[in-house]
Amino acid sequence: MKFKGVTYDFGYVMDENWRPSFDMKVVHRELEILKNYLYCNAVRICGFDTDRLMKYAEDALEQGLHVWLSPNSSGLLWYNYSLLRLRKKMALKDLL
Repeated sequence: MKFKGVTYDFGYVMDENWRPSFDMKVVHRELEILKNYLYCNAVRICGFDTDRLMKYAEDALEQGLHVWLSPNSSGLLWYNYSLLRLRKKMALKDLL
């Protein structure tokens, strides 16, 4: 098996955001747990907020995880721009 991973959902909006606080220390630790304790080498990141999506993805990539981005419908307009920005920042040519 080449990839072992999970879906990381950072909060859907259903009348309210069930995960309204945004703390990168918590995000980093949760991704660290996925990698080091659950032995994942990949993560699919889902959510509406494309800025959060990119920050989560950057942290996951820096920790050596393979990343799949799954923006939800409200974030699709910014998806391509954000992905290009992330690829440039991380200097990755094979993200997709």
